[in-house]
Amino acid sequence: MAWKPMDPINAEKLASAAAAFPFDKRKMFGYDVYFVNGNMAAGMHGSDLFMRFSSDDRNVVPSVVDAAQPFEPRPGLVMGEYL
Repeated sequence: MAWKPMDPINAEKLASAAAAFPFDKRKMFGYDVYFVNGNMAAGMHGSDLFMRFSSDDRNVVPSVVDAAQPFEPRPGLVMGEYL
């Protein structure tokens, strides 16, 4: 995936949802990313949202969310715990 600007509408939606939880917001890949206890939990990559899931949930989410796919911030770098 080539770099593309962060979608401000989706970034605001994520920030609004994250406000209810004890996240630390940082920049990573040039985008907003949220951490819990130093572990990346969710973030933006261009207009896409990515989230960390347990192995059980990673098997279920794609059957519920059609657009869910493994997070690949650049070609060949698949981050296995994230969709």
